[in-house]
Amino acid sequence: MKKLYTALFTLLLSCLTITVSAQTNAYVDASATGNETGVDWENAYTDLQAALLAATAGQTIHVAQGAYKPDVPGGDPAVTFFIAHDLTLLGGYPSGGGVRNPDLYPTVLSGDLNGDDVPGNFSTARADNTTTLVTVASLISATIDGFTIANAHSGATTNDQNARGGGLYAVQTEQLTIRNCRFEANFAYKEGGAMYLNGTDLQMENCQVDSNRANMGGGLFLDICQYSIEDCQFQNNSAVIGSLFEANGGGGTFRNSSGTIHNSTFLENSSEQWCGGLELWTTTPHDGSTTEVTSCTFEK
Repeated sequence: MKKLYTALFTLLLSCLTITVSAQTNAYVDASATGNETGVDWENAYTDLQAALLAATAGQTIHVAQGAYKPDVPGGDPAVTFFIAHDLTLLGGYPSGGGVRNPDLYPTVLSGDLNGDDVPGNFSTARADNTTTLVTVASLISATIDGFTIANAHSGATTNDQNARGGGLYAVQTEQLTIRNCRFEANFAYKEGGAMYLNGTDLQMENCQVDSNRANMGGGLFLDICQYSIEDCQFQNNSAVIGSLFEANGGGGTFRNSSGTIHNSTFLENSSEQWCGGLELWTTTPHDGSTTEVTSCTFEK
């Protein structure tokens, strides 16, 4: 009888272990045809929003190639991909699953809800675009790896999130890691065309920030942040004059922030007033923030 109880306990423990393991991963594939429970590639969610809504802390969400939008055509531009818990998002898988390669299998988060954007044009057919594509909650740790984040439009003439951080917005996020990502064609009326971060610890590796636009920090705007940027490229980003502020920091504006930039390039970025490549800004009196730049290239 004791052996029987032991066997039953072992079987029960195995079942529990399998259940816990299954809950630590979720799968998203726009081409999946299963029951959309997200437990494996065959039954993957077809909508990233569904996976994020069902996610629990510590989960890894694997996302296959394809275009994913926060809402349907004609939908609400205020809807965002909201990361509410400690999560890891991995893009770049082939449809149906397999070896991950973001270069071969692009996973695109797009704010062009109606699919009518004009390349290189930030004023035509942009009213329908998502205001902020990715919003990261405060006091969490998140990793975003292997995505293209494109075509957001934070075009409100206000002094809040609706005018900041077109591609990504994070305030007081404990730890944000961004790897192997591309930010392109995002716009913010005020700060951070591609990204706006405040009070956040950022680790950014092997990313491209290309052709984004804002009043300040066309590519990236950091405010009171700690950061490490390595092997990244900032190209063709621009800071343009707005009705509220001067145009500063085409490639990026880092205000009262400390960190390192290593082995990165700033190419063909521009500003209509100050600091086309990168603006490092501290308030008066000096707050002690420092930036170390090593093995980097700055070219017009």
